[in-house]
Amino acid sequence: MEHMPVVRGNPHALKRKKKRHKNRQSAQDGGAGPRCGGSEDASRLGDAMRDVLRLLGGPRRRALLLLAGAASLLLLLVSSAFRPALDVRLWRCRPRRSVCFVKTHKCASSSVQNVLLRYGESHGLRFVLPPRTNYLGHPRPFHRSMAAPSGRPPFDVLAHHARFRESEMRAVLRPGAAFVTIVREPAALFESLYSYYDLQAKTRLSLEQLGNKSLSGQRLRRLARSRGKLGFNQMSFDLGLEPAHFGNASAVRHFVERLDATFDLVMVAERINESLVLLRHLLCWDVDDVVVFRHNARQSGYRRRLSDDLAEQLRSLNAADVQLYEHFWRRLEERVEAFGRQRMARELRRLEERTRHWYDRCVRETRPPDKKRPPGHKFWMSSKVLTFRAKNESSDECVRMMLPELVFTERLRRKQLGGTPRPAATVRRH
Repeated sequence: MEHMPVVRGNPHALKRKKKRHKNRQSAQDGGAGPRCGGSEDASRLGDAMRDVLRLLGGPRRRALLLLAGAASLLLLLVSSAFRPALDVRLWRCRPRRSVCFVKTHKCASSSVQNVLLRYGESHGLRFVLPPRTNYLGHPRPFHRSMAAPSGRPPFDVLAHHARFRESEMRAVLRPGAAFVTIVREPAALFESLYSYYDLQAKTRLSLEQLGNKSLSGQRLRRLARSRGKLGFNQMSFDLGLEPAHFGNASAVRHFVERLDATFDLVMVAERINESLVLLRHLLCWDVDDVVVFRHNARQSGYRRRLSDDLAEQLRSLNAADVQLYEHFWRRLEERVEAFGRQRMARELRRLEERTRHWYDRCVRETRPPDKKRPPGHKFWMSSKVLTFRAKNESSDECVRMMLPELVFTERLRRKQLGGTPRPAATVRRH
C-alpha cells in the first residue's frame, strides 16, 4: 500500500493535497472518482492549470485574467453569429445529403430545384435523372424502374417532375431522406399554368369562359387534363391524388392528412423566403446553399391580375387544391411560430443580404431568351420567361445559379452517366 505524503504547514493545503492524491489514485485504479472523460490526462491537465494560476499571482489578478478570457470567448461567439455563412444553432447538426423534392407545376418549384441540383453537384451526390427531358414517368405515378437509366440505387436526390408515390421513391433513395414539396395559391397557379402552357389554344376557351359556371360538368371533364399531365387541381394531381377523387371532400381530406404525415416540409410559394429558411434548418445547410434566383419567371406582359370574381371561380374549379393549400398554409404558419418570429426576421435579413451579394456578383441583366436557338443547343425555352445574362467575372457557382432546368439536367446526366457536360449555352457572358 502506498503511504500518503506528509505535508506540514497550512491545513487547507493538506486537505487539497489529500483530495488530489485520492482522485489520482481513483483514476489509476479505474474507480469512479472525479474525471473528465475518465482519463489520467485530465487530472494532469488540472494540476498544470493550477500551477499556471499560482504563477500568475494573487487571487485578484487571477480573477481579472479569468474574466478577461471569458469576455474574449464571449466576443468571439457573438461576432461569429454575424458571419454570413455561419449559424451557431447549426453547429450541433449534421448536413442531410438525401432529399426527395416532389416538384409541383408552376409553384416556384424550378427555383427550389436549382438549390438541390447545385448542392448535389458540388457535393458529388447521385441523382435520379430522367432519361430524356425533365420528367420521370409523369403523368404515371413514380415507379422504381423509372430510376434504372440513372444507375444502381440508392440515390441521394430526386428533384425532377414525378407523380408522388412514397413507397417507390423511398425504394430508390438512401434511408432517412427528407421529403419536401411546395404549394401555391390555386387561382394564381391555374392562371400561370393556363398561360405558360398555352392551354387556351387547346381548350379554345379563355379563362373567363372556363370560369363561367354555366359550363356543363361534362364539358369541363373533357377539358380536365392536357396531355394527361396538366389541368384542374394540378398540385393534388402531382402529389398523387387521382382525378376521380377531386370532387370528394372526405377523400381529399384523408389525402392531405397522409401528405402531412409524410412530408418533412411543405413550402409555400407566396412565402418562399421563409420556406427557404425552414428548408435550410431542416437540412442543416449554410445560408449560401439556399440562395436562389427566380427561375422560369414570366415576363410582365404575360402575367395578368385576376378579378376577385374570376379568382373565386377558378378556386371553385380547383377545390381539391384549395383544401390542400389552405392546410399547408396553416402548417407553415405554425412552423414559423415555433421557429420564432424574431429569429425568423434575423434569418430573412441574412438570406436577403446573401441573395443581393450573389445577384450583384453574378447577374448582368435578365431578358427574354434569344429568338434564334444557339448552335448546338437542343433545349426549348418558353419565349414568355426571363433568362439571366452573366457578368464577365461570373464564377462557376454563378453559372450554376443561373442554369435553366433542362440545361442543368443534361449537364448532370453527362456527368453522372459518363462524358463531359455540354457548356451551358443559355447562360451568356457579355
